[in-house]
Amino acid sequence: DGNKTRLSGSVSTSFLSRKALFEGPIPGGSFILTARKSYNYKMLNKFLNNKNVPLDFYDLGGKINISDPDFLKGGKMVIQGFMSKDVLDNHDLQIEDLDWSNKVLGFKWLQVTESPIYFEIFLSYSNFIGNVRPNLSAAKPKSNEVVDYSWDTNVNYMYDSKDEIGVGVQIKSINTKLSLQNKKGLNSKVETHGTNISMFAKYKLLRFNNFGLDFGTRVNFTSLTQSAQNSFLFEPRISLTYVVTPSLSLKAAWGIYSQEMTTLSD
Repeated sequence: DGNKTRLSGSVSTSFLSRKALFEGPIPGGSFILTARKSYNYKMLNKFLNNKNVPLDFYDLGGKINISDPDFLKGGKMVIQGFMSKDVLDNHDLQIEDLDWSNKVLGFKWLQVTESPIYFEIFLSYSNFIGNVRPNLSAAKPKSNEVVDYSWDTNVNYMYDSKDEIGVGVQIKSINTKLSLQNKKGLNSKVETHGTNISMFAKYKLLRFNNFGLDFGTRVNFTSLTQSAQNSFLFEPRISLTYVVTPSLSLKAAWGIYSQEMTTLSD
């Protein structure tokens, strides 16, 4: 979360990368920044008789935390971001090069009320891009991009008996773009979009010291994929825990789960 009392930082280096971290307080909260950059291709080739070491990367991260009781009693807000890039550059025109990058931005609000209720709100954006650069090799150019927007809201109520009831809603929107070239040199581009709206409800039975029960369901109202035969999916789940002795517990779980997105590789 970052140092809440004073500014501080650190820098480190190794044979493979350099790292830096800077953190400190801000009005009502704290922040932290991190960075990392590789230079292994320069260092390792000295130990490999100057053979090429093609991999290079960098990443940057940051986080801001706001938890000022005068501004937000019983609450906390978090803004965080991350970006990275990896490059596989062979420095040889007869071999294809690769690169891929990620960008992530997120917001989180956690709030505890005077009654035994707490809720969480998440907003996030992520972007992935991957490229194949053929140069003079036999490989074909390809570019793949996935953009994800998500909104999650979870609400929990805690009873005096320690039992909990929770409900939540998620809306996820995904855009994909794929550009590639076939063996005959013809270019094609495929773009698609999908939105998923789902809700869950669960009850946690926690009133007993040696027995716990968690049961609920998730309902998908819309499907990310247009080819889905049934956009309405009902996914019940249940899990049990029984503590036999302080050193032995038994657990069992059952549920119906669905995964709409898959990765295809050639």
